[in-house]
Amino acid sequence: MVSVSNYYKTYYKECNETFLYIPHGISPDEFIIDENVYQEIKNEHGSGFILFIGTINIDVDLDLIRQLSEELKQYKLLIIGPAFVVGNDKVLFDKICNLPNVHYLKSIHSIFLKYYVALSKVGIVPYKRKRTENIHRTPLKIMNYLAGNKPIVTTINYELSELNEKFIFNANSNKEFIDVTKNILEGKIIIDESELIVFKEKVAYPNLINAILDSI
Repeated sequence: MVSVSNYYKTYYKECNETFLYIPHGISPDEFIIDENVYQEIKNEHGSGFILFIGTINIDVDLDLIRQLSEELKQYKLLIIGPAFVVGNDKVLFDKICNLPNVHYLKSIHSIFLKYYVALSKVGIVPYKRKRTENIHRTPLKIMNYLAGNKPIVTTINYELSELNEKFIFNANSNKEFIDVTKNILEGKIIIDESELIVFKEKVAYPNLINAILDSI
């Protein structure tokens, strides 16, 4: 049994299954940048913005996004992903999208995400804390951000302890989330990319594939 989370290790061992933990990986394609595409997106959206990649649904903390956008109104927030919200959540999301510093791009092809990551300053993962207690995985958006060497501010604990408080900053309150994001944008949090280089090599697709094949 191959799993992207160690959370299920005990369960499968009880089932007498051989368990292999393989984290989400990073494709070599993430590092191939077409300068023409990069410049075209930069001309349209600029750089140094806050980036949120993900589906807008009941799990997303829209109140946190609104508060972040209003308190850091001097910074642009780019949101990329489909929206599946109704009722009061849709009303709130529409209000967020109408803020002058918020730009909602809806869904775009995954091959272009790396360009927005490259142009961003920080990636955010703003899920509702009460709804994340049973999340035992590392969302792919985390790997998108890390592939582009971008620090991450999140409300979720991940199985990437070696990057905690170095590249991944888990905020326990809305205030902390906003403060850490602001400090990254202002250059008050210095990111050491040397450890990330080692991590990205470890989770490169070819290495993960070899780990699976070696276990057979």
